[in-house]
Amino acid sequence: MEVEKLFGARDMSWSILGAEINMDGDAPQNWYPGGAARKHIVFQLVPPADRDVVVACYQLAHEVVHSLAPLIDKTANVLEEGLATWYSRMYVKKNFHSEINSGLRSYDDACRQVSEFLERYPHGIRQLRAVEPCFKSMTEFTFAEAGIELSQNAINALVAPFER
Repeated sequence: MEVEKLFGARDMSWSILGAEINMDGDAPQNWYPGGAARKHIVFQLVPPADRDVVVACYQLAHEVVHSLAPLIDKTANVLEEGLATWYSRMYVKKNFHSEINSGLRSYDDACRQVSEFLERYPHGIRQLRAVEPCFKSMTEFTFAEAGIELSQNAINALVAPFER
């Protein structure tokens, strides 16, 4: 509910089935049993989420952002990954007074870009998603229609495919 309040409504045509621990997984992810036709989402967390509630909440908070507008056949863009990272960090800081970082530079860089965007446009994600609900479908025109003025380089960086 908090993610929707901050960033806009999720696509309700997808059913969230719950969360599970994937003991063999190397990174948390959203899993889509049955593919796009069934429209089911399972949040898959990975160790040490099985024994650390703060890590579990960090991973879950990140994956919840991805459930706002699922597209299982496309790579997330920098805006979506950065927002998921930003929100998960904010969530554990606010609720557990703890700091967790992914340890991967690509996530840190995406998070920094989104942090800078949110400093300038605190409601910018809601504005963008009011024009185009799906992060992966956002373009420079989405920003213009939403009334968000950024340099072409900044927009290009945010809508670029995320590379882990």
